[in-house]
Amino acid sequence: MTGESSPNPAQVFEDFFGPAMFQPWAKVLIDLANPSEGANVLDLACATGTVARMVAPRVGSDGSVAGLDFSPVMLGVAQSSPVYGGPAIQWQEGDAAALPYDDGFFDVVISQHGLQFFPDREQSAREISRVLKPGGRLVANVWQGTEVHPLFRALFEFVAKRLDAPFATVSLPFSLGDPDELDAYIRSGGFETVDVTPQKLEIEFQSADRFVQLSMIGAAAAIPAFGALDAGERTRMGQEIATQLASTLATYVTGDILTMPTAVNIVVAQR
Repeated sequence: MTGESSPNPAQVFEDFFGPAMFQPWAKVLIDLANPSEGANVLDLACATGTVARMVAPRVGSDGSVAGLDFSPVMLGVAQSSPVYGGPAIQWQEGDAAALPYDDGFFDVVISQHGLQFFPDREQSAREISRVLKPGGRLVANVWQGTEVHPLFRALFEFVAKRLDAPFATVSLPFSLGDPDELDAYIRSGGFETVDVTPQKLEIEFQSADRFVQLSMIGAAAAIPAFGALDAGERTRMGQEIATQLASTLATYVTGDILTMPTAVNIVVAQR
């Protein structure tokens, strides 16, 4: 983090959520994608670049890895984070509905918790299909709904009430939990085969006492309703929520570790 008074939300997203949540789920997606050495891979909605950095060693120096995101702040953290080997990653600011890549360039497109953020879903699905080679694959996951994530549901309900905002505007990451909706979304891009399966994973946060505060800060990097708050307001709201949700949080905490089950729907689609 860049400082306790006003930390960079994207850096908090990387440092706090990365090891606990995004690295474990990235491994699941990369293992499913199983790109061959020499493959061209796109990490779509790459955020701070977890998938791109983890997949690069799998494709080797003969392959290529690109990471695209709409947020220059997220990409700034991605570019400054350590790499694990493989080809140099090509970071790109851009729109999923107008991908800046040639037709049929990628063997695999991987998107971790990103599809739900694309405003024009049909166009983004068509663009994913366009940049894939014939036979190329999309491997992606999206969160199941807040009904199976009670801690996040409680947090978002409190925030929605506190901001006098619709629940949907603060729970955007969980807005594509319906597997049938996800299936239709991807098929709209013209994919030949689409397979959607549920999967669960237990994750651990190493700073249980700071979970709410860091969640508020990190969410500002991806959710507009949180990003619109200034740092002081996020801090005050985080303290208030932590107090209100203390009993709920306690059911997930052992020592200083917060352990929480998470559930996603994973889509594997072939062009």
